[in-house]
Amino acid sequence: MNGDLGRYRLRALVSFIVIAGFLAVALFNSERIRSQGEEITVRTRPIDPRDIFFGHYATLDYEIERIADAKDKADEGLLAAAEQKRAEDAWGIDNGPAYLILEKGPVFHDVSRVTLSLDDARQSGAPFLKASWTIMAVRDCPGAERRRDVCGYKISIQTELPSRYYADQETALALEDRQRDRQRLEASIRRFDRCMELREEMINDPDGEEPAICEGVSGARPVLSAPNEFGVILSTSNDGEAVIKGVMVGGVRYIDTLTGPRLVKADFAEGSE
Repeated sequence: MNGDLGRYRLRALVSFIVIAGFLAVALFNSERIRSQGEEITVRTRPIDPRDIFFGHYATLDYEIERIADAKDKADEGLLAAAEQKRAEDAWGIDNGPAYLILEKGPVFHDVSRVTLSLDDARQSGAPFLKASWTIMAVRDCPGAERRRDVCGYKISIQTELPSRYYADQETALALEDRQRDRQRLEASIRRFDRCMELREEMINDPDGEEPAICEGVSGARPVLSAPNEFGVILSTSNDGEAVIKGVMVGGVRYIDTLTGPRLVKADFAEGSE
């Protein structure tokens, strides 16, 4: 009996050591990338930053993941591989790694080229991110005889970026407030544009009734200004892996540290819409 208990305790201890070792290696690797990697900033949106089970965090919606079709940015190697998968009818299957070579814009980085070659990505001299790729059937090409027929394909890219930014309560609530402000402003811009279209159509009908959507619409078109821009600062490794280093709000960088400071509501007040 004591022997069985001893073996159980030994197995439990070994399991604990293995798990602790795995977590320590992961933490060390993350901190190594964070401190030594190349820094990039990508545009994103924070979504649903509170959860009663997982604490406060922002689910990150990266703009570079919303490439409708990566064929325009694919190099010859990726295009050839995609054509081969098309010939095999290999739709929606994860075809392994691809690498997004980035270029720096005025504020954020964006994708300039997609390659299958890690060596090519490294030799480009630009920061890059690891991703996976698939081909997806296109069924609504102009002139297609039947809508259900496959008339083409697109290359779909899925990055391996961190999906969540964990934050203290004040930071999470501030991100939520900023996202709501942005959504309201975007809705105002869409309403303004639609109203202008309808008013243009009414030029030849001066006695027509003002469209309901135009109620209260006047002055200049609303502008999505810098304080409404949100981005994540990432540190990238020589393998295209990335860890979150901080965030950028309204052109201001906030780098996370173990001791702070973190974002607070006051950080979003100046320049708010």
